[in-house]
Order: sequence, then C-alpha cells, then structure tokens
Amino acid sequence: MALVIYTSGTTGRPKGVMLDHANVSAMCATTRDAIDLSDADHCLLILPLFHVNGIVVSGLSPLLAGGRATIDGQFSATTFFRTVQRVRQAVLAVAERRR
Repeated sequence: MALVIYTSGTTGRPKGVMLDHANVSAMCATTRDAIDLSDADHCLLILPLFHVNGIVVSGLSPLLAGGRATIDGQFSATTFFRTVQRVRQAVLAVAERRR
C-alpha cells in the first residue's frame, strides 16, 4: 500500500481509497506522458498533499520524469508570483475552489 486517499463524503461518510504502488506508479507515468514532463521541468506544488492531484501531478510525476518539485506550503496570492519567479517553475497544477 502506497497511499490512502479519503473521498469527500458527498454520498455518505468519507471512505479511504487504498492505492498500491503499482497504481500510483501508473498514475504518475500517465501524467508524465500526458503533459510531456521531462527532466527540465520544475513543478510548483500548491495543492494540499491529501489531494491525489497534489501528490501525483505536482509531486511525484515530475520526480519520475527526472525533474524537480517544490512544495510551497499554504497558497498565498500575495507571494505566489514571487515564488514562481524564485523557483522558475514551468508546470503548475491547480484545482477549482469549491464554495
């Protein structure tokens, strides 16, 4: 077992979804190939690590491609562009904010 990601619980109580190493590896390889990640890419991770998009797309996939990932912590609109300039990031994955 590599990860347990919890669902949002929209139809009941949140449930833990178990992802094994083969599943996570396949998701990372698919992401790497779909967005053509390479060792030249640097992803800025601003999504929470409890979100599978944050872990797979912004965190693990660039590493699988030989690139880099920077974890920025909690998103701040006032420091975001300075952070992008500092890390010279080329890839950014975000999710829509639900209200």
